[in-house]
Amino acid sequence: KKYNGNKNIIDVLKEAKDSPWGKHYQVAWAMFLDKPINGHGYNSFQIKCKKYEEITNTNTGNFKGCSRHPHNAFLEILAEQGLVGLLILNIIIFYILKKILTLKFNNQDIKIKFILLGVLFLCFYFPLKPTGSLFSVWLGSMTFFVYSFYLFFLDKNKSIKS
Repeated sequence: KKYNGNKNIIDVLKEAKDSPWGKHYQVAWAMFLDKPINGHGYNSFQIKCKKYEEITNTNTGNFKGCSRHPHNAFLEILAEQGLVGLLILNIIIFYILKKILTLKFNNQDIKIKFILLGVLFLCFYFPLKPTGSLFSVWLGSMTFFVYSFYLFFLDKNKSIKS
């Protein structure tokens, strides 16, 4: 559908429910509610989504609720790893935020790189953003690539202080 600019946010959100992403999100949320603590297991969304597609009535229309992944990193974690997985991911994210906000830098260049890497890492995990699968080759590779540079600059900053 083409956005005409005259809709309020409530109408846009109602329409989003029937979008391809909205249907994926509904299925992922239903999976999470079924097994909230540990989830359904690694890479289980594509295997188990048919059952939840029928439960959430997202198996009608041009777009279905089933796909390879739910297209949102947080919903993927909730559906597949549950609250335990989300807790681990949030610990990592908050650890990075805490380090960015509390470190004292002697070298301005490292400070700028460190902050940019932190922002880049957090951009991957903005909760409302549609994403690829967290465990896919691209997003997983980019996550660990950015995180490794983060650790490198963290260590470099420590060695400059010593």
